[in-house]
Amino acid sequence: MSDTIERRLRGTSLRRIGNRRIASVVPTYQQMHIHHLTTFHQVVVNYCATPQLAQSSRNQRCIHIPDAVDDVTYCTALHELGHVLDSTQRHITVFDYFIGTPNVAYNEIGAWRWAQEHALWWTPEMEATKKYALGTYGIATTDGE
Repeated sequence: MSDTIERRLRGTSLRRIGNRRIASVVPTYQQMHIHHLTTFHQVVVNYCATPQLAQSSRNQRCIHIPDAVDDVTYCTALHELGHVLDSTQRHITVFDYFIGTPNVAYNEIGAWRWAQEHALWWTPEMEATKKYALGTYGIATTDGE
């Protein structure tokens, strides 16, 4: 496994060999899934510290995501991938975010839909993350969405 992949896959476990405890890299299912999707779709990944700092660039096929070590970071990574890979995403500018055009809401809902459709599983914690994130854009969700 390459050095870069080992740095990405930060989930570790300790095992004993004789008297020594050895830490080995054990990727989570979430990390392996994100790695597979980004490799298969040729999306560049840069890592950030928290889900709040996550972002994507459709034009550059690049995402900035936290390491997918739990359900919140996993669905955040899938959401950012949705911005790059969802074919229904519309072109928007930074200005659109400031004035809150309908395209922003459309893209956010579409990226979350893509994330939910491509996730290995979808938990209540992931649903709560989606609802919170959409709420930051003033988008109310219903149980049916």
